[in-house]
Order: sequence, then structure tokens, then C-alpha cells
Amino acid sequence: MDTSSATVFHGDYAGNGFWVDVAGESKRYRIVQVIDVRESEICVRYEHDFFEEGTKTQGTFVLLRDGEQLLSVRMNGSQVGNGYIFGDVLHYHIRVGDAYVEVGYRGTERGMLVTGSSTKNAQGRFIAWQETLEKAG
Repeated sequence: MDTSSATVFHGDYAGNGFWVDVAGESKRYRIVQVIDVRESEICVRYEHDFFEEGTKTQGTFVLLRDGEQLLSVRMNGSQVGNGYIFGDVLHYHIRVGDAYVEVGYRGTERGMLVTGSSTKNAQGRFIAWQETLEKAG
């Protein structure tokens, strides 16, 4: 992996996001995220506080090198999708159960902008989200 481009994402982040689904429902949430760039992998740990809904979720996934810019996405040791990194843009897609999720990261002056979508939320509806994260320190 060209760690010089991946290191753009290395660090601790915090910020806010919102989601909107196809029925027009929308809620805000808070995010804490740690991205650890190593020689052959990018480890992402996240925590989402859906304070308007009263729930929290957290998780970890690993992006492994699968070519110079191509990535293999792993959760709990199993491959769940693929992605790529070009400069300050990182994008991946995964399958979670019977839903497909796509997420894009773009470096910004103070952190990163994260956007994504899923074919199904908890109510079975198409959903999209945006997160504005600032790098700590």
C-alpha cells in the first residue's frame, strides 16, 4: 500500500453527522473514530452515538492491501467487501447481511468528510449519511 497517501487518514477524529432515509426521516448523531495506518493495513474503529434515538453502536474493520490502490475490507477476520484509495480519497463497499453499504472518505483541511449509503436501514429503507469529522490535536 502506498502508505504516503493512506497516512492522510491516520489519526483520532470526532464530529457530527446526520442520516436521511427514503421516507424523509432524518436524525443527527455524534462520531468518534480512530484510523490507524500500518504498513499493509488501515484499521478503523468507530463509535456512533445516535443521541436523538437513544442508541449507540461501535465496530472495527480492517482495509488490507489488495494491489497498489486496491483494498480488501475485513470484519471479524472475513472479507466483506472491496475498496480503493487515491490520494485523499478512500472508498469502499461491503455487504452486511442482505444490505449493501458504500462509504467514501475525503480529506479536508481540518479532518475529513465521510459520506455513505445503505440499501437498508433498521426499517428496511434506503438511507444515506454525511459526517464532518475533525482531527484531534
